[in-house]
Amino acid sequence: PLMISREAAQQRLAVCKQCPSFDANAERCTKCGCVLQAKVYSPVIGACPEQKWNDIDVEFYLRNKANGKA
Repeated sequence: PLMISREAAQQRLAVCKQCPSFDANAERCTKCGCVLQAKVYSPVIGACPEQKWNDIDVEFYLRNKANGKA
């Protein structure tokens, strides 16, 4: 699978930190229960249960496809 870049993972985490489902004390998503420091690196496109990563994921996939990596 295509691994998510550090840049995309940081963008995902920034989105999470603005989400009402973000538990800042535990660094977890209360919707899915995942530890976000790990989940933001998931190679799964659309892994956010609230669909809040979709724009980031599509941009990442298209950029890599254009570079012959996807």
